[in-house]
Amino acid sequence: MIECAIYFLVFVIVFGLNNVAIKQKSIFRKRVLITTGFLILLSFVGLRFNVGTDYQNYIREYNTISQISWEELPTLRMELLVATLFKILSYVLWDARLIFVVLGFLALYPIYKANKLYEYKYLAYSVLIYCVLFLPFSLNGMRQGVAMSFILLSMTYLMKEKKILGIVCLILACLFHTSALIVAPYLLLLLIKKFKKIKLSKIYIALTAVISFAVLFFLNDWLMNNGIDKYSYMLGSIETDNIALSGNVILHLAIIPIMLLSEKNETNDIYKSMILSGIIFMIVGTAAQYLSRFSLYYLMPCIILIPRSIQYIKKDNLRLLVKGLLFAYLIMFFYLQYSKWGAHEILPYQTWIFGDM
Repeated sequence: MIECAIYFLVFVIVFGLNNVAIKQKSIFRKRVLITTGFLILLSFVGLRFNVGTDYQNYIREYNTISQISWEELPTLRMELLVATLFKILSYVLWDARLIFVVLGFLALYPIYKANKLYEYKYLAYSVLIYCVLFLPFSLNGMRQGVAMSFILLSMTYLMKEKKILGIVCLILACLFHTSALIVAPYLLLLLIKKFKKIKLSKIYIALTAVISFAVLFFLNDWLMNNGIDKYSYMLGSIETDNIALSGNVILHLAIIPIMLLSEKNETNDIYKSMILSGIIFMIVGTAAQYLSRFSLYYLMPCIILIPRSIQYIKKDNLRLLVKGLLFAYLIMFFYLQYSKWGAHEILPYQTWIFGDM
């Protein structure tokens, strides 16, 4: 419980710095506060020791790549972009554990960049939501964590009509982890939305239904037949109490009302349809057991939509109530991760700078 409190205290400190930053009129002060918050998170993510079930795997893969030739990189069971990055870093870094600083930067930077594109209006709550809902997974699956962050940045660029940058970020996401391909059709639809009068929200939901059906009846069976029996981040077995305590029910109850409070416009409708697709996929993925974590790709728009929805509320008392409920939800959700299906992957926190704590 103490370790869980330490994690959340760090997140609250970063939230406070970002909250003060967005109110600053001085650009210099704003940048200093935002950078300070970013560096605190980067240190927390990048300088950890033996945190995450894939921690030792990353160290082992990095050491292997540092010793093989460039010609052998395509033969590895790792995305070529990541293998190439590791190879380059092997000439620069003096300690293998510093790869987590680099991967942490790549996971955090898109969140801040997406907020910059919205003039930092949503920064404080956006970063806090990312830290609680997505960072615990990213600490374990760093490559997929980077991919998820670039998916959000890609979507933000496409919303801002920066199509080339949006496509580049989408490609980077897929090159960091091939699982990002599962959300690529949603983002590519944004490229044609100005040329055809289509209701993207309905198409998104229909697309999710098709993908979920394929996952439930085909892809899951393929994974099981190939011996991939530990592919679910949330659940190791299908049990009613595990499903309830995994946070899925809370997630449904917390996000949907906030979505209803948000202003109705094209951008928000696309965000909401993506999130609703994520909720549907989470239910199907949990039932399929091995693919429940892929719903996180669809839920990334929460990072922008929830703060935007709170800002849209005109009544001070209602806005304060929603903020309070959001904080209560985040604390509860993070504790569920700690106590039920994340403690072995994200806690207790240790850093190799100060030795094993």
